[in-house]
Amino acid sequence: LYRYPDREGLAALREMTDGVREAVRLLSPGPGSDFEKFWEETCRRVDGPSPEEMESEYVRFFGHTPQGPCPLYGTEYTESEEGLQQPHELGDIAAFYRAFGLKPAGSYYERVDFIAVECEFLSFLCRKLAYAYEVGDARLAEAALEAQKKFFAEHFGRWVPAFSRH
Repeated sequence: LYRYPDREGLAALREMTDGVREAVRLLSPGPGSDFEKFWEETCRRVDGPSPEEMESEYVRFFGHTPQGPCPLYGTEYTESEEGLQQPHELGDIAAFYRAFGLKPAGSYYERVDFIAVECEFLSFLCRKLAYAYEVGDARLAEAALEAQKKFFAEHFGRWVPAFSRH
């Protein structure tokens, strides 16, 4: 959803809308909830516009730079008197990924604080936790749950509420 829209990406999004609708139905607190309304509107936005219209809306909303109108990068939401806060935070995020043996694919050139990368990491931790429960590995489950809590408290949870208000 957050990558620059091209024809291939838009086609993939359109293919996913039925699955998204079903997942939202299962996760929703109830019919007609704000959660359900938000995702239904999101799916409608994906279904309708042409690739050119999506590109124009993307640029208007997110801009061409990391500091655009609605930044997609977590460290753009932090403020610091010292100029080194952002590199320290990027290093800390990368360390989380490395601690679980993860690194970007060779052809992937996105920053570690990009919202989709952070979401994917949290998704990975959820799958790791589910696997730990499935095989009865309490130590692995505790490690995955603690990593989720820590990553959310120190990174994702600190900036996504501000991002969501845009």
